[in-house]
Formats: sequence, structure tokens, C-alpha cells
Amino acid sequence: MSRPFGTVWIIGLGRAGATMTLTLIDHGYHVVGIEADPARLTRARVDIARRARRPDERNLMPASFTTARLARFDCTVAPHTARPADLVIEAVPEDIDLKIEVLRAAASRRTPRTVFATTTAGFPIPRIAADIGQPTRTAGIRLDDAGNPVDVTTLPLTDPVARDCLHDFAHGLRSRARSDSATESETLVTS
Repeated sequence: MSRPFGTVWIIGLGRAGATMTLTLIDHGYHVVGIEADPARLTRARVDIARRARRPDERNLMPASFTTARLARFDCTVAPHTARPADLVIEAVPEDIDLKIEVLRAAASRRTPRTVFATTTAGFPIPRIAADIGQPTRTAGIRLDDAGNPVDVTTLPLTDPVARDCLHDFAHGLRSRARSDSATESETLVTS
């Protein structure tokens, strides 16, 4: 299956956004992390690099693996300077006004293909979609603690192509996560 999205923006590089970033770069996606606060951006960049280096520090992967992973990650406080995204995922705190604000700003840089995903746990996705002016290109995405998509929520108005791309995206990440954990289990059993 081909990747439904090339470049993914993660808006908000707290714990959830950083974990999601690592998951996506592991799966070969180019990720642009966007964080409004320069100090938080610096901390997130250092944290993501440190977490990305863990496998080669434990001699589980060659250092070139980490280099390749980190080459797929950029971050900025100025989204207007980043390449446009095929998928924008907001991972900001549960504040509906903040979610709408960051997604509306991202929508000003959209391409005709851009799809928007909110990680909200309690706000109505149709309201967010309408307020950012993208009622056919917005959905919800819920992630587990490892940054893998657990659930994709599309709306009746969601464009069928956007809906299919989101489902393919989530399915590809879930399939890879299951295959990676099965491989790890087999390695542990046979070693």
C-alpha cells in the first residue's frame, strides 16, 4: 500500500505530539513539528533526538538508522516557512479555542489535498471543522500512548478521498506496529 500522505505537520510538540512524531518518522513520513513557544520547541527537539537515539545506544540499531530517522524531522515556530502538509494533526491541549486557532492558521497554508485531524477527546469535531472552514477535509484521530492511531472519526461531510486516505494512514501505522511487536516477541522467544 502506498503512503496516503507525504508531509505531516504535528502542531504541538508536548508528550503526545513528540511521541506521534517518533512514530511517524519510524514509518518513513516526513514530519514538521510546529510549536509556538521557542523554548518548548528547543526542549521538544532535544527530547525527540534523545528518544530517537535510544535504539542505537542499546546497540539494537546502527547509528545510521537514527540519522535517517532524524533526517525526516524538521521543526519550527513559524509554520509559514514550512513546506505545505498533506496531513495536519493538532496535538495541543484540550482547549477548543486553541485547537481552532492552530488549525485555522494551518488551513491558511493548505493545498487542495490537505487533510486536517484533531486529537480532541471531548469537543465536537463538526464544530471544529466548520470553524476552520474545512468541513469536508477534517476528521478526528485518537492515538494510544505509543503514538499509534486507535480510531479515526470522519464526518458525514468528509470527502471520500480524504476519508480513505485517513483510514489507510491509520491502518498502515497499526499494521506496522503489530508486525513490529510480533517480531520483537519472536526475537525474545528464540534468543
